[in-house]
Amino acid sequence: MATSPIIEAYVKGKPETHERGDCPFSHRALLTLAEKHVPYKEEYIDFNNKPKWLFDINPKGSVPIIHDLEKDTWVPDSAAIVDYLEDRFPDPALGKHDAPPHVGEKLFPNFISALKAKEGTDEESKKIGVLVQTLEEINNYLRDNKTDYLGGERPNQADLGLAPKLYHVEMAMRAYKGWEIPDELSSLKEYNQRIRSRKSWKQTYYPPEKVVEGWKAHLEA
Repeated sequence: MATSPIIEAYVKGKPETHERGDCPFSHRALLTLAEKHVPYKEEYIDFNNKPKWLFDINPKGSVPIIHDLEKDTWVPDSAAIVDYLEDRFPDPALGKHDAPPHVGEKLFPNFISALKAKEGTDEESKKIGVLVQTLEEINNYLRDNKTDYLGGERPNQADLGLAPKLYHVEMAMRAYKGWEIPDELSSLKEYNQRIRSRKSWKQTYYPPEKVVEGWKAHLEA
């Protein structure tokens, strides 16, 4: 018997084709809903044609946004969303948006800096080196603590925030820089495989070409 949705989740995508987009912050919200087994319905926002109501709910015009259908409550911003969901649906506990451990916190800015660096320059080599150091921090935490996830035996919000960003790093750097996560970061590579094999990831998946397409506009700007 189907369960009626409790939450509407508005995320990046194509409403005409009901196609999920590549936003890592939307991905975090969807992973949280999936890990908590909350019945939800996805709705998609075209970034090239954002509806007026979106700015009424969130003046920034960004997603994700959730609508709690039972309480008629709207919550914008991924950090606020995961905190709201933790309070609203406490079991299983995933922690708030700033759940420890605080590793890899500079991953996304360091990745963007490396991705945008001019190819073949000393600047590019330096910025990729900084990115590798950030990845080493995550790898070494997993290796030294001998845990499947940052959260321990099961993921917590540290994982659900980080994993979508790691996906973007891997796919975009491969496509635009011909770069791969170094083999010696084996704990990190195993972690990526482990979290991407979870039911929640498969439920919220979007293909690598979506990531590549999404970053194209940033690189051309």
